[in-house]
Amino acid sequence: MVDIILDNIKKSFGSVQAVRGVSLKVYDGEYLTLLGPSGCGKTTTLRIIAGLEKADSGEIYFGDKKIDFNVPPEERNIGMVFQHFEIFPFLDVWDNVSYSCKVRGVNKDEIEERVSKYIHLVNLDKYVDKFPFELTAPQLQRIGIARALATGAKILLLDEPLGALDQRYRDEFRVEMRKLVKKLNITAIHVTHDQDEAMMISDRIAVMRKGSILQVGTPGDLYIKPNAIFVANFIGESNFVEGEVKSIDKYTQIKLHGGGPIIFSKNKHFYKRDRVIGSIRKEFVKIKEFIEENKLKDNNLIEGNINNIAFLGSHLRVNIELENGDIIEAKVTYPPSIQFEVGSKVYIKLHPENVLLFPYPEDLDYELALE
Repeated sequence: MVDIILDNIKKSFGSVQAVRGVSLKVYDGEYLTLLGPSGCGKTTTLRIIAGLEKADSGEIYFGDKKIDFNVPPEERNIGMVFQHFEIFPFLDVWDNVSYSCKVRGVNKDEIEERVSKYIHLVNLDKYVDKFPFELTAPQLQRIGIARALATGAKILLLDEPLGALDQRYRDEFRVEMRKLVKKLNITAIHVTHDQDEAMMISDRIAVMRKGSILQVGTPGDLYIKPNAIFVANFIGESNFVEGEVKSIDKYTQIKLHGGGPIIFSKNKHFYKRDRVIGSIRKEFVKIKEFIEENKLKDNNLIEGNINNIAFLGSHLRVNIELENGDIIEAKVTYPPSIQFEVGSKVYIKLHPENVLLFPYPEDLDYELALE
């Protein structure tokens, strides 16, 4: 078992830079996810690790061993799982799983042992003589996983492995995938554009955009301490407001644009008159009744008018318009602790610890685009 190290990996297809100097360390036994929108370079990065694509420059190490870009996939001791299963339709479950061992020249007794072990691990014991047309999509993906593991690989690469499954199967399969990787104590690198999937299964996540890695961290780190507007927007759901720093004391005081209200942040890494973007997670927006008593108790309340309420079963999405026209959306657990309706005036509380600040970017629309 070894760490996987990428050092300044670059790859272009014609004039398109798919991977722009990616450097990353994946620790031995870690479940790491490459997360980002379509076209961000995550699959190309995975294929370079696998040996299915050749990088233009940079270096790859498995532990202390440098991997030449010309080393083929079968000599890298990896297993690969694809989105569309890649199952042989004319072979039954046993022969599909054993195929990877046979092409690597594993002896018959070892094949028997490995295939039995991994078919059992993915819960396909009852289906060893079934053909693909007799199986469900989740069962087909289990074949792909068992086949990858049967190679004896200590590194598992997964390219959108749950993308072809119905939503009802995904949550269950995510949990199973992580349990399996941890049980076998192997290293997994998982590619997805689904943030919920990444948050559920990963030890760490590398967020990618336009061929570069923006931030690497645990799911909690990325959620609570995003380092960029794009990361804050791509991980979870946030409100974004524009303002100017008016003073810095116990908290940083920000006056929202267009004559808007004052909000507070614990972030003190700015200067007076700096133009900033504030980010607040929607579930951290608290709604209070519009009564004088609440305002007297807490001067950190700002007023607004509810202009829309959407019921989504477990929670409500409540849109509140501030005096300057900004819209703040709150995700409120259903049933709410107070009663409110469209058109009513309310207070909202934005706790300073939950107001993240970013420098105002050159192109705000670009930073907020989810692509």
